[in-house]
Amino acid sequence: METTYLITIHMKRPQGMLELGQFYMGKDKAQALETFERLSGEHQSEKPGVLKIDLVEKQPGVDLVLDHLRCTLEQFTENCRIITVDAFKYFSLEG
Repeated sequence: METTYLITIHMKRPQGMLELGQFYMGKDKAQALETFERLSGEHQSEKPGVLKIDLVEKQPGVDLVLDHLRCTLEQFTENCRIITVDAFKYFSLEG
């Protein structure tokens, strides 16, 4: 199994963080990092927030969080647009 990259979305709730979903970003680490760096929010913030986005490197048996950010609902909306446009471009031009 190859290394792949995901952007995961989490929401804070009283019982703890809940993963709402994930975006598959493919196998290209540089592309995944480039997309993640364009997202809005507070990177590496320790402040509690309602929405958290992680960049995850997925290998056989291991998931490694490379970076995370906390964002507002407005930032999250724009971030979803950025991720979707980048994924569309990447996968449309791939192969």
